[in-house]
Parts: sequence; structure tokens; C-alpha cells
Amino acid sequence: MIVFVSKCAKIIGIEVTNKMNEVGEMIRQYRMKLGYSQKYLSEKVGITSVALSAIERGVRLPGDEMIYKFSKALGISVGQRVKIYRCKRGLSQSELAKRIEIYPSGLSRIEAGKEALSKAVSERICQVLDISPDRLKPFIMPPRKIKKKLQQLTENELMDKFNAYHPILVRILKTENE
Repeated sequence: MIVFVSKCAKIIGIEVTNKMNEVGEMIRQYRMKLGYSQKYLSEKVGITSVALSAIERGVRLPGDEMIYKFSKALGISVGQRVKIYRCKRGLSQSELAKRIEIYPSGLSRIEAGKEALSKAVSERICQVLDISPDRLKPFIMPPRKIKKKLQQLTENELMDKFNAYHPILVRILKTENE
């Protein structure tokens, strides 16, 4: 139905802004930036590649849980997740900023990753966007410098690192299970 309405609007010259297109486009850009195929990402988040294609084209809107899975799989920052959930709800930056009682420039800095998200602002965002606070918790990922170094390791170097840390990890896991 939405696709039909969008096509009809384009035929008569009306530009339709579609929150599904915006959310899907952001997911597509992150996927392509990481060099992931639709097949790889869809398997990683547990949907079909046809469903992912529909999301990226703006034909289908992912639910909050699926957005969270995409965020985790693609390493999307907290600020960018705020933007995705905001766009899904059809809110502009200034509308959300007004509702959470901060300046639009502050929300812009949060979404761009230039300013940390305080607990109070995070709670207000979750309340206004009607999402669980878990959706805005940062993912534990290695810093970029370490990530780049790990990506540049040869297979033998990687095995050496694994063998060095393996006994430590085994002890930690045994301690946690006891």
C-alpha cells in the first residue's frame, strides 16, 4: 500500500518522504560500508535476504528488536541508534529535542557521536521513543586502533595471540561456572 501511494505521488509530482526509506537507507549504508552482502547480514540477524532487501528499499519497516539486531551486527553507535529510532517514529531532530527538553544542537552532537549521552537524556529519549533502555546501551567493541591491528594479523600471529590468552579465558569461565 505504501509503495503504491509513493509511486502515485511521484507520478503527479509530489515528493514523499518516507520514514521506511530513511531507516532502510541508513541500514544499507552501514552494511555497504562494512562490505557485508545482504545474504551475510540477513543470516547474521536472522531474517531472509528478501526481507532485508525490502527493509533497505523502504518497502518494509523493521521492528525495534530488528533495529537492535542490525545495530549490534553492524556496530552502530548509540547516537546513530537514537537517529534510527527517531526516524522510525517520524520525528525530526528538533521535534525530538523539544520533547526531551534539550537544544537541537545537543541532539545533533549526540547523534553524530560528538557528545556522550547522559543517563537523564537517555531515559527521556527512551520514554519519548517508547524503547527499552537496553536499546541505547553501548556495545562492547574493541577500540578502532585495536580492531585495525587485529584485522592486519596473519593467521599464525592470530593463533599465537589466541594461545596466549586461552588459558586465562578458561580459568575465567571455570570460575564463573562454579
